[in-house]
Parts: sequence; C-alpha cells; structure tokens
Amino acid sequence: MGRATTVQDLRETFLAAPLTQGGWELALRDMARLTNSARGQLIAFDGGPIFTLDIITNLDGNDFQRKFVEINGGNPNVNWRVHCSGEPLELIYEHHYDEAHKRQRFDLYDDFAHDADMSFGMQAVLQQERGSFFGLATLRTREDGPSSEDDRAIFGGILTAAQTAVRLQRNLAHQGSLLLAGALEAMDASVILLNRYGRMMGHTRCAQAALSSQSHLRSANGKIFATSPRSDRKLQAAIARVHKAVERGDFPTPQLVWLETATDDLAAGVICEIFGLPRQDWSLGERPHLLINLKQPAQFDERHVAVLREAIGFSPSEAEVALQLAKGMDREGIASSRQVSPETVHTQMKHIYRKTGMHNAGELIAFLRDML
Repeated sequence: MGRATTVQDLRETFLAAPLTQGGWELALRDMARLTNSARGQLIAFDGGPIFTLDIITNLDGNDFQRKFVEINGGNPNVNWRVHCSGEPLELIYEHHYDEAHKRQRFDLYDDFAHDADMSFGMQAVLQQERGSFFGLATLRTREDGPSSEDDRAIFGGILTAAQTAVRLQRNLAHQGSLLLAGALEAMDASVILLNRYGRMMGHTRCAQAALSSQSHLRSANGKIFATSPRSDRKLQAAIARVHKAVERGDFPTPQLVWLETATDDLAAGVICEIFGLPRQDWSLGERPHLLINLKQPAQFDERHVAVLREAIGFSPSEAEVALQLAKGMDREGIASSRQVSPETVHTQMKHIYRKTGMHNAGELIAFLRDML
C-alpha cells in the first residue's frame, strides 16, 4: 500500500495496519503527514506509570519513556493529555488542553512536553475498558503550532477506522501479519476469511475445529452457516451488511452476532465478530473481503455488575438483569430469579437496549460478553 494522500486512503491504511508488518508505523506516519503534525502516536494505557504500548513516529532519542516514568506521566494530575481523556471517539485538542490549565497546574508535564517539543496536538480514545484505554494522538511541535480545523477534520475522519483496526488487532492476538504470508495455520485465533461472494477462502485450525464440530457453525458448498436457524438469519444479514459496505468502499462497524447451538440454546453460544477488510493485494491470491472471528465468552460473576454500571450507566437493577442476560437466562428465568413479573423485566430490557444501542437479546449478549 502506497503513501496515503486522502482521508479515504488513510482509513484504508489504518484498517490494514493489524494485517501488515510495520502497518501501525506506516499508518501513524501518514496520519502525521496529512494532519501537518511532526509525530503520530498509538498508546495503550492500563492506569500504571507507563504505557503498555507506545508507538511514536519520528521520535529522536531513547530516553522518552524513562523521563515519562520519572514524572509519573500516567497520572492525570500530572499529565494534561491524560487529564483531558474524553469518551471513545471524542476529539480532544489544544482548546481542551488550555481549559485544563485554567483549572490546575501541570508544571512537570509542561517541562516534559517542552523538552520533547510536543506541546500541541490532538487525541482521542479508541477503546476504553476497565482501567485502561487505547488512544490515538498527533504530537505537534512549536514549529507545527496548534492544529487547524482542516487538521482536526482529517483526524476526526479516521477515528472509526482506527478504532476498528485496534479491535481487529486485539481479536487476532497481534498475529495479523501472518495473514500477509498466508500462514493461517500458524495463527491461534479462530478466524475464517470470506471472498466477495461469501465463500471461504481460508481458515485457521481453530476455526476448522469449530466447523467440524458443527456446534455453532457448519459449512456447505464453500459457505458458512450457523447451525441454529435463528442465529443463521442474523449471521447472514450481518455478513450481507458488511459485504455491501466493503463493496461501496465504506468502512463498516464490526458486526457482533451471538451464535446459539443447533438446539437454539442461548446460553451455550459463542461470539462471532465480522470485520470488513481493506482493499489490499495479499499473497493469498484472491482478495479476502471479510474476516470472521469466533470467541468463547468469558465467565461472569457479580463483580461485573459494577463494571456495567460504570461503563454504560446502568442502574443497579439494570446491570444485574444485563448480567443475567449475558449468562444466557431468558426473560422468564430472570423474572423468577428476581421475584418480579416478566413485564417488569421486559421494561428493564427496553432500557438496556436503549442504553447499549442493541435491538435483541442475541445482539446484547454478544455486545456484553465482548465488552466484559
């Protein structure tokens, strides 16, 4: 893939990043260049004193991380960039940094940023979880000056693609570059690749085991189907939505489908996440359009109630109902366990759907299990 010259190109570069050796560095360099910034940065932060992942382009010297740790740079009371962290995909820039300085002093980080010549820039949280986040940023020098409206429009225009790329990177357990070599058999993830006609053109050993067991998926005439008729309707619709978006050159949001068993057992399902792939010529020959990843759900306990309340804004009862749904309980079972009427649970579920943007139990279960 060549140098990005448009926002569309840059989105494709980010979507290809998890699948290409050195892909993130290329995407960050192109982002910096198109936004007239000296540096691009991708970070993962878990609330400790250092970033667990920190890729910065065009950074001179090797003592950046050491100095960052020395000033406790991960502390939001020290670092105005961390202090200004917003909601996922919310664009933060110099205006927000100035407002933070009106509220308190950040002398240590001001000196650090001055010495590193990165006192201006833009940033956004791409993915936020319990006590951690993935973030994207441009780090601008004194010569670059503050970002312009055009710079911010370009940066804001790539955030969804960058967020999808981070999700894909995590789903593939950082093995995406193996796709480039056609080395699907070497991957640990349960991955299936589909071509533009929806036919399988490759899969990992883990995915083959899932297909062979036919517990949730089966294959016929080169295509995949859910073994549950109810799940299959949702799966085929999700595949079609992503296919159409890829054909249009759009960048579809990954689709989550909860795959029940052949006997429609809602509780014994797996998460199926469908990604549209960027336009790129790989050594696999025919270009794959879709990547399907199967994930086993996590086990939940009551500790997750607090997570749901904090992350989504559920009330205590909504969080408990959502957790029971994530465990696969139906409405009647939830009502019985909570000693309330099914109508009460139905009302709570409507609130839960509205707050999460989901439309049915299968979508909600996949969303909750993926988040938790």
